[in-house]
Amino acid sequence: MIDWIKEKFSSVLSVCFVLYIVLIAIACGVFGFQIDPFTGTALGLLIGTVVGILSGIFIFGLCATIISIAQSNDFILEYLRDISKKNENQNKIPLSVTQDNDTAKNNSAVWVCTKCGWTNPVGTHFCEKCGK
Repeated sequence: MIDWIKEKFSSVLSVCFVLYIVLIAIACGVFGFQIDPFTGTALGLLIGTVVGILSGIFIFGLCATIISIAQSNDFILEYLRDISKKNENQNKIPLSVTQDNDTAKNNSAVWVCTKCGWTNPVGTHFCEKCGK
């Protein structure tokens, strides 16, 4: 639903805001005209404009915030996908490295734990044997 709002409503949000203010002002002006043709109309237009601006800021500000959050979420999701792809590419162990620790000692794609001497695949942050 948020994607639908973002796609359909974000481009016309400012136009809708202005039209909203004008419609509220005209409605209040018409109501004021029924009370007094000159003073009521002027006062109705003034009050309608103020009410339209204040309520429009709340209503359309909320919509703009929702659209902004949706766009930020899309950006963050794409950024996390890029990081995940880069992380997957860095953590791939060459096919020549096996799970057997003796074979891994002879391969250059390993690191040796300084505490226990166990060989670990490149990309692991802690020793598989002692946890250091």
